[in-house]
Amino acid sequence: MFAVEMLPANEGDALCVEYGDPERPDRILIDCGYEETVPHIVEKLGDGPARAGLELITITHIDNDHIMGALPLFSDPAVDADSVGEVWFNDRSQLLGILGPKEGTLLAKTIADKRLPWNTSFGGAEEPVVVSAEGQPLPVKVLPGGMRLTLLSPGPAQLKKLREKWPAEANKLLNGESAKEQAESEDEGRGILGTESVEDLAKRTFKKAVTPANGSSIAFLAEYADRFDGGRVKSVLFAGDAIEPVLVSSVERLLSERGVPKLKLDALKVSHHGSRGNTSPDLLALLDCPKYLLSSNGSGTEHPNEETIAWILRAPRTTGGGIDLYFNYLTEHNDRWQGDPGEDDYAGHFGQGEFRVEL
Repeated sequence: MFAVEMLPANEGDALCVEYGDPERPDRILIDCGYEETVPHIVEKLGDGPARAGLELITITHIDNDHIMGALPLFSDPAVDADSVGEVWFNDRSQLLGILGPKEGTLLAKTIADKRLPWNTSFGGAEEPVVVSAEGQPLPVKVLPGGMRLTLLSPGPAQLKKLREKWPAEANKLLNGESAKEQAESEDEGRGILGTESVEDLAKRTFKKAVTPANGSSIAFLAEYADRFDGGRVKSVLFAGDAIEPVLVSSVERLLSERGVPKLKLDALKVSHHGSRGNTSPDLLALLDCPKYLLSSNGSGTEHPNEETIAWILRAPRTTGGGIDLYFNYLTEHNDRWQGDPGEDDYAGHFGQGEFRVEL
C-alpha cells in the first residue's frame, strides 16, 4: 500500500502518507496546516500503538499555512520520541543564526524540549535539511519501513537568501503579507476565470515566482517497493512550496544520476497549491506522471491557477492513459475541471476538505 491523504488545511498543506501493511501502515506527516487542522491530523494518526508508525514529520517551511498547526500538534503529550521517528524542520539555528518568526521559534523549542530526533538524517538539530552541492549525489534517506526519500529542495543558496532577507521577510510571514504579495504578482495578466481555452492557457509564458520562504521549502521524492502489490515501485514527488528553478535543477541531477530521460512518477503533489509561478512546462517535461494532487481552498490566493492545470494537461508524456487531477476542495477556482474534458483526456476528483489517493 502507498496512499496520500490531503487533510483540511484551507489554502495550506497537511498531508498524511501511509505505506506498507494496510492493517498497520507506516506513516509520514508533511506539514500541519492551521490550528483547526490538528484534530484531523490526530484523528488520522490514531492513539496509542496506532501512532507508533509515524516515521517522519516534515515541516517544509515557515509559511503560516504549513506551520500554524505544528505547535499545538507537537505540544500534544502523545507526540514524543517514542511515537515519532524523526522530524525534518529548518528553524533559526539551521539558517545560520537568524531569528525565526514566533511560530518557528516556539516549535523549535518544543522539538528540542521533547528531545525529538531532529534532522538526524542530516547530522542533527544544528544542521539543515539541505540539498548537497553540485557534483555530489542528492541526499537519500531510507525509512525503517522501506520508504526511500531523495531530497530535492532546498539548496544552500535558498537558505542563504532567506537569512539575508530575514527581518523583513519574517514580519511579512507573521502578518500574512508574503502570500498576499505573491498572489497579487501572480494576478498580472490574468483573464476572467473559466473563459480561456486550455489551449490558450497552455500558451501562456511561465513567469517564475521566487520568495525567500518558498525557496527554503523542503521537497523530496518518495519511492516504495510495495511488497503488498507484487513489489511494484511506487513514487510520489512531494514538492511542498518549492520554487521552480530548484526543482528543475534537482530533477535534472537525479535523471543524470540514474541515466534516464524522464522521472517516472505515480503522482506529483503540485508545488505551492498549483501556483502558476512554481510549476513550469519545463519542469513537467522532465516528469512522466498520471496523477496530480492539489491542496488548497483558494482562500486569498485563488489557487490553483488555471495555467498550471493547462500546462499539466499538455505536458508531453511517454505513457498512455488519461490524467487524474485530485483537489481536496471544490471551489470557483477549480470547478471548471469537473466538467467535460473535451479533447483533453483527464478526470477531476474533488473532496470536501480532504481527499485520499491510493497508488
